[in-house]
Amino acid sequence: EFLELLDGLDLGVKAVYLDRGFYNSTCLGLLSTHNYAYVMPIVKWGETIQDELSRGWSREIEHDLAGKVTFPVFIDCVYQQGRYDEHGVARHGYAADAPFIDTPRDAREHYSKRFGIESSYRLAKQSLAFTSSQDAGLRLVMFVVSLLLQNSWRYLHWRYVAAPRRGGRRLW
Repeated sequence: EFLELLDGLDLGVKAVYLDRGFYNSTCLGLLSTHNYAYVMPIVKWGETIQDELSRGWSREIEHDLAGKVTFPVFIDCVYQQGRYDEHGVARHGYAADAPFIDTPRDAREHYSKRFGIESSYRLAKQSLAFTSSQDAGLRLVMFVVSLLLQNSWRYLHWRYVAAPRRGGRRLW
């Protein structure tokens, strides 16, 4: 229903970024039917996908889910280099059907943008002021001041407290 609503609004949707909860044949079929570009991480169901994710290097494969829908899977391999006390190769699979994704690294980088969007929403939700005022202008000013204070605090923490380390500074 939501995809049909988007079709009727004449919006320019570049891509749909979904989480693992939408990895099923119904959602993938609907995205293909409505001709939306999408990127989502795969769930390691079944022996074939587990076998593909356990060997080899970065590559693109065709995968069918429950024999109903076939889609491209980009398997991106990265060295963990001690990140999260893990070593060796980490293999991440992404179901991606988008014209701007050519390599497995593209799939990983485009999907990682999703987390920046979610953190922006989380920051905005934290910045909402609780007030009994009905004045929308006052609430907007309080919201902007709250965002400025939070971003200033994060910048000062990053600049003066967080120590430089491999992989970038850790804020919290």
